[in-house]
Amino acid sequence: MPNTDRLTVLVADDSRVILKAFSRVMAEHYDLVEAADGQLAWEAIEANDEICAVFSDWEMPHLDGLELTKKIRASKNPRIRALPVIIVTSKTDDDATKKIIYSAGATDFIAKPFDTTELLARAKANVKLIDVTGEQETQQAVMNPNNRIGNANYFQQQAEQMISFANRHNLPMAVLLVGIDNLNNHSIQSGANEKQLDEFILTIGTHISSVMRKDDSLARLGKGVFGVLLSSADLKLAGGFARRLQLTINKQNIGLNSKDVKISLSIGMEFSGPSRKRKLPGMLKTARERLVVASREGKSIRPRPQTTKQRIKLDSLDKALSLVSNKRAEDIDMNYLMKRIFPLLVHFDKTHDTDVAKAALPILKGEKKQKQ
Repeated sequence: MPNTDRLTVLVADDSRVILKAFSRVMAEHYDLVEAADGQLAWEAIEANDEICAVFSDWEMPHLDGLELTKKIRASKNPRIRALPVIIVTSKTDDDATKKIIYSAGATDFIAKPFDTTELLARAKANVKLIDVTGEQETQQAVMNPNNRIGNANYFQQQAEQMISFANRHNLPMAVLLVGIDNLNNHSIQSGANEKQLDEFILTIGTHISSVMRKDDSLARLGKGVFGVLLSSADLKLAGGFARRLQLTINKQNIGLNSKDVKISLSIGMEFSGPSRKRKLPGMLKTARERLVVASREGKSIRPRPQTTKQRIKLDSLDKALSLVSNKRAEDIDMNYLMKRIFPLLVHFDKTHDTDVAKAALPILKGEKKQKQ
């Protein structure tokens, strides 16, 4: 079950003093996303499916707190529409003010200046984990055995187990957050309803699952965001996985409301070397920040994987087959391996009247390019 004191809260205020005050009081208990005005707050809400509540100043440029609240309540996204919104105001605490705030659709309000006890009490009362349907998420860890996609609680459970195992055996691990680019645009252009969009997202999740190894874990953490846990993975392996994932998805035309849609993914990664001090909230926060940057660019991976790859020179077919079965065939120096087994290919051709060695020879000589 996700730890409720590490849920994500958006704080929108054009005052740096107020933002610092929120951070001082709440950063120990929640992951905070800050926005300097209402429009930036709205963009953050659309981009970050992990936001569970909004604290918004009433008076802000571009989009004030009440306008932001109305925009949230009018959203076609049920998760956004269900977000608790707490208005922060210096206006008089009277019945007329309360009526205006609640009429806009706000869940609660808090008056400035606020104290630590009051602010934390309002947060505890209102910050709840919201799933993609706009309902409070189940506390049970669930994983669909058909597509290997779990929920947020499953992700938390698997992460704790993986971190514990990695710590005991002094192994690295990696966390990836995978976002579907332009999901809202795809939804609007196709005219898809929420059920069709949900099936579309799960189909993409199934393709993500197909690239994973058996010891890795996948979960849906938001409307268009998946979390991937890679066991025994350094940054190089995580980068290779991210590239393979993008290539796999780029080859697919996935149906949305009877229309084929070409999609791309953006990915934020965080790697942890062997360490007994690593914790999931910190890794998730870094991966989330990198996903935001990658999503702005589109079709991006952050940090960027190495472009040059040192492939492993293997003499053992068993080791090569092991890498292939773990979806790491691109780690093998295939030219080197094929040269080592070339006499076997020649013998195979002679005994079975085939041309396997003949077909391989131009590639090994460099006369014919290998497929990338």
